[in-house]
Amino acid sequence: MTDSLFLRRLRSVAPMTLRHPLITLGLVLDQTGIYRRYREARCGHRTRVFGWLSAHGDDGSEFMHLGDNLPHWCTDCINRLAIPCAWCGASIYPGDPITLYSPQDPGHVPKHPDAVSHRDDPITYVGCLRWGCAESSAHRAGFWHPPQGVYRQPTALELILANPGMGVIMNDVSDPRSQPVLFPIDPPHHVTDAHS
Repeated sequence: MTDSLFLRRLRSVAPMTLRHPLITLGLVLDQTGIYRRYREARCGHRTRVFGWLSAHGDDGSEFMHLGDNLPHWCTDCINRLAIPCAWCGASIYPGDPITLYSPQDPGHVPKHPDAVSHRDDPITYVGCLRWGCAESSAHRAGFWHPPQGVYRQPTALELILANPGMGVIMNDVSDPRSQPVLFPIDPPHHVTDAHS
């Protein structure tokens, strides 16, 4: 038996309830119709402050708080601007971190027919950074920012290759303002060959 949409939505906001009780109160007031707040979005539409995202087969249980300031897009535009992940088919919404993987098989067909390619030679597809899809969060290659498309940032491996002798720490991979931290790797002062 599958859960109702109400229960799935309740589970999706449960972690936020403990961190942001006032947002939760606003969500309850909004969903019950007692007090609904609207904002003018930069896309030109009027939108509710709380929205449910449902694009490319998502069940509508993902919650988004647009904030009290002027949001970039209304929830309808966010759903229209979302693209499917080429590897798992889940939705990638504006501002979400992305991966750029090239298939090993040249005849690979993406999981979703509307998948977006970033480059043609070699073919590189835009994928999500979800646990079950990306190999590692260090593979974050940028963010999805329509209408321009991919806002490219170097991956951890690209930073290591460009800076020999340095290591990298990826802080918050979901925040475009969070920059990776490079640090020197101290090689051992005395290296001996174990086979000698």
